[in-house]
Amino acid sequence: MAGIFEVFRPTDASASNAGLVGRLSALWQRKSRNPADVRQTTEQGTSATASPSSEQFQLWQLRYERRSIIADLRRLADEEPRFARALRKLAREAVRKGVRITLQEGPSRGPVAGRYRRAQAILEETLKTCDLSPAKLRSWAWALPLEGDLFVQVVVADGRVVDAKRMPSASMERNTDSQDRFFDVQRAFTQLDIQTNTDITQFAAWQIHHERWNHLDGERYGRSEFLQLRRPARNLQLLEQAQVIRRIVRAALRLLHKVGNKDKPGLARDVEDYKAFNNLAAQSKGGYDPTIAMRDYYGNGLTEVVAIPGDPNVHEIADLEYFRDAFAAGTGVPKAMLGWADKEINRDILKDQIEQWLKEVQDLTDAIKNVVRTVLDLALLLEGIDPETVPYDLVFSQNTTETASERQSRVAAALHAGLISQRIAVGAVAEDYDFDDVDHVLAEIEEDEARRLAKTQALAATAGKEASRAQSAARP
Repeated sequence: MAGIFEVFRPTDASASNAGLVGRLSALWQRKSRNPADVRQTTEQGTSATASPSSEQFQLWQLRYERRSIIADLRRLADEEPRFARALRKLAREAVRKGVRITLQEGPSRGPVAGRYRRAQAILEETLKTCDLSPAKLRSWAWALPLEGDLFVQVVVADGRVVDAKRMPSASMERNTDSQDRFFDVQRAFTQLDIQTNTDITQFAAWQIHHERWNHLDGERYGRSEFLQLRRPARNLQLLEQAQVIRRIVRAALRLLHKVGNKDKPGLARDVEDYKAFNNLAAQSKGGYDPTIAMRDYYGNGLTEVVAIPGDPNVHEIADLEYFRDAFAAGTGVPKAMLGWADKEINRDILKDQIEQWLKEVQDLTDAIKNVVRTVLDLALLLEGIDPETVPYDLVFSQNTTETASERQSRVAAALHAGLISQRIAVGAVAEDYDFDDVDHVLAEIEEDEARRLAKTQALAATAGKEASRAQSAARP
């Protein structure tokens, strides 16, 4: 069982990797050095909190508040199907078919070209080794807006990046001061047991990538995209439950059984005999149960059964629709995309809503791209390659409302005008044709072009020979 928790330990804090840890820590210190350390500034304040005297109490309160919010939203995602679907659509649209690596075109030969080829091989291998597949990236895209924070541990073994693991946000803490600066970059993050609040382990700054959603400058953690949705969700669930009960007890048809009449009213004994004779005694719950199916009754002329209709206004649910709309607005996804369009849909308005939603999705795509880039940059650094000397891009499928035919026409026009390269054009339409390996497709295109060129040249040579023979035959 020990192997299951291996990822929760700083895997490189060993004697054999002491040099590696030291180099990475030094690199991080140079990267995150405070400008006040290298030149004199006019900085006056020493605390970014409004009340330094209560800072420790606020941190203690923040610890339990974060755990409560994460647990509350997790429970909502498990219980509320509309919220769960909105969250899944957000994550799927942000990641779609995953990420591709494209290196900018460099020299074809020389040491720089060799570094480019080596870097591309390292990047592709890291994607496979760390299993940065669409399924894994979708889980990250699901957790980040829900919990507000995404902690990814970059696992290194034998001087190579071998894995990237999502850490449980509720148990991870960021060890920074009131201005969100690390006290010690070698003990930048701590994982706690949330039941006992005891340390499980600590991580150096380079081992954890902390991506924060809706982050405010100076604060330690991000904020969930759905932080304010919890109250509308509770109100909606409560109102829907009340509506169900209302329909059960008020919408059903009731029956009033009259035993006797004004001239000869029935006695209590007569009522009990009537109930027993018609087998109604066991069904009686302080009044006849409206959930019991209709049946026939029999009397001797002194009995009358009168139907009492149910609540005629039970169909009026304007209050329920209001809370449902408030809840839908909190999810951020247009209602029609979740199957909520119970009235006529204005397609122009819906298109505008989808375009605005796709812009928000792009923010999530950029956040996931930032996490992946951190993992890949570290892989290059461990191989002795500065990522800034090898410009590469991480490409996700484009979020757009245009159709496949519209996109293909746009890409073809841009390629014909020389505005984009063939690699970019192939990547832009890769999802439409359901292929993932852009390099393989480009190689096939080059082979096809070479075959067509050879065939054209052969036909031209044959035509030239025939023309020469014809000219020779025409001479006297």
